[in-house]
Amino acid sequence: MQGQGVEKDIPRAVTFLKKAVEQGFTPAINALGWYYEQFEKDHQRAVQLWEQADKQGSSDAAMNLGVMNSQGLYPGKAAGKFMAYTYYLKKPGWLHSAG
Repeated sequence: MQGQGVEKDIPRAVTFLKKAVEQGFTPAINALGWYYEQFEKDHQRAVQLWEQADKQGSSDAAMNLGVMNSQGLYPGKAAGKFMAYTYYLKKPGWLHSAG
């Protein structure tokens, strides 16, 4: 997706991510959520993927869900600092480094 070591090819990267998601590979689920949020601006699909990755223990997905909550981008929910905080707590060391 970023072209590290190969030519950048986002459609091909998404194809490979989707195949890895089908296998339940947590980092791919999180990465595909990032793709939907950044490139497609499809917050609903991104949140669905991050919720799946969060259930599989991804602290990165929890962080992304916290950001979506705090910024009011979580589909169907108003911005919520409490919900964001509960997700942030799942990211080890985040609160300590946030200063």
